[in-house]
Formats: sequence, C-alpha cells, structure tokens
Amino acid sequence: MGSVIQTKEQIYKDIRSRYSVHSQEYIDAMLDQLYESGFINEEVSVSGWLVFVAQEVVHKLDEFIQRDTERAKARLLLGKCLVPKNDISQDLIEEISKMM
Repeated sequence: MGSVIQTKEQIYKDIRSRYSVHSQEYIDAMLDQLYESGFINEEVSVSGWLVFVAQEVVHKLDEFIQRDTERAKARLLLGKCLVPKNDISQDLIEEISKMM
C-alpha cells in the first residue's frame, strides 16, 4: 500500500500558518522557489512531511527571512546615511541600493 501524499496546497497552508506575521505572497514566493529548486519534492508523504521535510523547509525559510531582513536593514542604513547629504543624487542612492 502506498503512502498518502501531502498536497502542495496543504504544505502552503501549513507553512503560512507558521509565518502569520509575514505576508502570504512573501511566504508563497519563497515556497515557490523551494519547489522550483527541487528542495521540496512534488511528492512528499504526509509522514515524511511531518517528520523530516517540514523542519527543513522552516529552517530554510528562516534563513531566507534573515537574509532579506539583513539586506533591508543595510538599504535602510544606506538611505539614512546618504539622504541628508544634499550633494548625492537620489538616482545614485537607488542604484547602490539595488546592488545590495
């Protein structure tokens, strides 16, 4: 007898509930990336999801969120440092920010 497969919809719902302080679109985009990269297999059993995969996905999302938070803080700091200076172009600030 085969394993019961955890559906993609169930996975998204489960993960969204764990990250309720973040927008659904943000979480969905990261999950999409994990599916596209093969980190999450299209066919994962319910038991495999509960015991192994969910923990790894949560760990990976925590890494993504930490990375995104650090980048946002760096861009904010850049803006705080450069905006008060009248001799710096807003376009230059934006270009530097994009490269961060």
